[in-house]
Amino acid sequence: ASASASASGPFSQMKLTESSPRAALKEVKGSSDESQRGPFDDILVSKASLPKVKTAVTPKTSPPPSLLLQMGMPSDSYLSTIHQSSSGLEVKAISKSSGGNHVLLLVHFCNLGEEDLNVDVDYLIPSGFHCSYGGDPYPAITGDAATLPMLKYGAAASHLITVMETPRTADAKNAEISFKLRINKNGVREEEIVQVPPVLFSYVLFLQPKVMTEQEFGASWAPYSCERKFDGVFPAISSPTDFEERVQGALNARVVKIIGNEIISCAQHALYGLCLIHARLANGKIFFILRSTDMWYTNLIADLIAKFLQ
Repeated sequence: ASASASASGPFSQMKLTESSPRAALKEVKGSSDESQRGPFDDILVSKASLPKVKTAVTPKTSPPPSLLLQMGMPSDSYLSTIHQSSSGLEVKAISKSSGGNHVLLLVHFCNLGEEDLNVDVDYLIPSGFHCSYGGDPYPAITGDAATLPMLKYGAAASHLITVMETPRTADAKNAEISFKLRINKNGVREEEIVQVPPVLFSYVLFLQPKVMTEQEFGASWAPYSCERKFDGVFPAISSPTDFEERVQGALNARVVKIIGNEIISCAQHALYGLCLIHARLANGKIFFILRSTDMWYTNLIADLIAKFLQ
């Protein structure tokens, strides 16, 4: 075969044809700026029919850290909820003994409701006590009454209250602080009385534990001559260990020593000094002997025992 002859193969007789061109796109008539309409284009949605979206607000359910620092507490201190109003007002509180003759009480108000609130607070202070007030934002306080700034949703205000006692006039059994809330929501007024629970405020906060040895307790017994003896049934106490737990929690007293069924303990007050407590468990009762240098103070501790050791 000559060199110029094309090589042939089994598929040499087949010729590839070009692909058929695509059909031309149909011309779209009409101006390019004409709006295209659909089947629901005639239905208009008015703004009034759109659902209202509440602006996200984080409620100020905790007081400013600065107030807690004034109390000597960490900024993450837990506050107890003591009241929730039907209007949406939440009230929290926390207290702290100063170690002196006054107690710090922080009351925090927060609006968790849908409507703005105007709130007046009238503190009801028991006889034998008086208070001074601070706050953030600082609300004007005259006497024991305050008008809070208008509380919008999530807004809050706090009162830092210093509670002091008038010497030898306080009633330890009835040392309860409460306050009247006068709430105005959209022209509708309501009044509520809120009591600060005894676990947050009672006369016990004016007492401090005193560390003593058995020898120091014995040496103090004779000089502390203002004595009162009494007994009572205390169902929650059936052993010296029970007594130790209760007297430390309920009276802020310190157990010096347990000797069989007898317990010696003591507490102290910034104004009145030590109170020595001797207790003996027998026949389902507890027999007490209390001693201090002031009979009024001795009777006050006896009243506290009768109320808080139950």
